[in-house]
Order: sequence, then C-alpha cells, then structure tokens
Amino acid sequence: FPSGPPHADAASPKDGDPDHSLGGAKELVVASMNIAACQPSQSAPPGWNESNSTAALRGILLGLDADVIALQECPGGARWARDHFPGYRVLGATY
Repeated sequence: FPSGPPHADAASPKDGDPDHSLGGAKELVVASMNIAACQPSQSAPPGWNESNSTAALRGILLGLDADVIALQECPGGARWARDHFPGYRVLGATY
C-alpha cells in the first residue's frame, strides 16, 4: 500500500485539536469516488475523452496517497482497477 506524509490540503476535524489525537496510531486514509465509467461530463473541455478522464482520475486518486481506494462504476470492473492501480489489492467489483 502507498505510504507517506499526510497532504496539507487534506484537513480533518482532528487537525490541531488535542482531543482528537490519534495517540501515535497511524491514520487510515480512505478515498471513495463514483467514477461514472470514466465518461467525460458535459462540462469537460472539447476533445476530452475517456482516456483523459481515466488519467485525471488516476492522478487525483493516487495523489491522495490513500490506504484504501473504493471506486464505484469502474469500466471493466476489477480488471480495470488492477490495471490502473497496480499498487493496490483489488477485493472485488460489481457493475
């Protein structure tokens, strides 16, 4: 699983609050997203395609350095997830 320091833009209610301290325990980072089969939205720029969407979504999700990535509506299900997130173990897929 990817590891590293938390990202500065990933603020949470416990930041700076000693009452929400993890007491030295590692924080579990979970990213969840409905990727809508990587189809471009109506607000996408002209010429934007599934390949652009896939690359952008992959970059965003990997940039979060999450311990768990939960995706909904993956085009190609588990095989797609394995191909695009090789550092993660795929537990299953339905679509």
